[in-house]
Amino acid sequence: MTTDYTINMPTANPAALDTAIKAALPGLIEGVRTEGWNPSTGVLLNGSVIIGAANTLSGADQATMTTTATAHDPIILSIDKTSIAADGIDFCTINVIAPKAGAAAVTIVVTKPDGTTLTQAVTMSGGIGSVQFKTQIVGTYVIGVQNPSNRTSVTFTIQAGN
Repeated sequence: MTTDYTINMPTANPAALDTAIKAALPGLIEGVRTEGWNPSTGVLLNGSVIIGAANTLSGADQATMTTTATAHDPIILSIDKTSIAADGIDFCTINVIAPKAGAAAVTIVVTKPDGTTLTQAVTMSGGIGSVQFKTQIVGTYVIGVQNPSNRTSVTFTIQAGN
């Protein structure tokens, strides 16, 4: 039998919150759902998330769930294209939305074809920012964020070719 817990919060990235709460309470959480979510802005349409637990949670587990949800600092990532020319001119734009008031700084992490990484801080204004990515090295690049735990579960793959 599932027990539902409602936590009021104005913004979320439901997939990231689901991952974080399941990690904090392994085996106890069935999932996070919303009554409506705008994936472009992170705004919860009814101002809350519903967390389904396999059974009634203990007081300590409820506190862990609430603390994890309260700490949730969502990031919404999008990218305008997944294939670019490796000519140092063509680029893709990585768009970042951090909708929580007082959101932590956002740093993009690019994993290069050789496995090494590059980081780029995103200048945010009003919770919105973007960075451009270009390269002269052919290969596959993975774009994500630094310290993604409880922020986003999204990464993008960019193919740079001739």
